[in-house]
Amino acid sequence: MDLYSHVMPSALLDASRTIDLALGNDESEAR
Repeated sequence: MDLYSHVMPSALLDASRTIDLALGNDESEAR
């Protein structure tokens, strides 16, 4: 229950970071 609300967002953040790194975008760090 609370697990999803914590694990899911963190997983999405990790995924977005991985995608940014894969694309070579450093703009995510500037935000």
